Amino acid sequence: MRGWQVLKIWGVPFKIHPYWIVLLFLFSWSISDQINLTSSDIFNKQEAWIIGFFTSFLLLCSIIFHQIFHTYICISEGVKIKNITFFFLGAVLQIEEYCQNALGNIKISLVRPFLCFLTSIFLFLISNLSETKEQIFINIITRVGVLNLFLGIFNLIPVGTLDGGNLLKSVIWYYSGNRNKGRILFK
Repeated sequence: MRGWQVLKIWGVPFKIHPYWIVLLFLFSWSISDQINLTSSDIFNKQEAWIIGFFTSFLLLCSIIFHQIFHTYICISEGVKIKNITFFFLGAVLQIEEYCQNALGNIKISLVRPFLCFLTSIFLFLISNLSETKEQIFINIITRVGVLNLFLGIFNLIPVGTLDGGNLLKSVIWYYSGNRNKGRILFK
């Protein structure tokens, strides 16, 4: 898949698809527009764009951060990954060899949603316990926390190739002993 390589960790190239530049702009614009509509008495247009940009940038950085740990778990469970390309709000892995046991697949499926929830809790704690009263900082941290919470919930939806779908297939495989049972149910 085409993309710009930004990292190479454990021999796995991490690429960002060019659409991420468009996504960064659209998210920044959307968030700044929302702030202008709802909080124009608190933030001016420049501050709204700052909040929009840094919220979008930190969200995309958190997605990369989550994928690094996901990649580590994949490799530790015997998955051979050619490369990872980041698209809209996630990543597509080109895999040479898949995990060969159900419990390993369960771990792989749980790591991203777990990290989204953990990141969300961490950011909420920072925003609530912060001594600073800087509204822009608090606003950015809170928004990134909320978006990570939604990403974690979205990833757990038991559909197709989302982590929730893979988790459900792996749980069925684990309890039935048949790798194909979960796949048959989700064709």
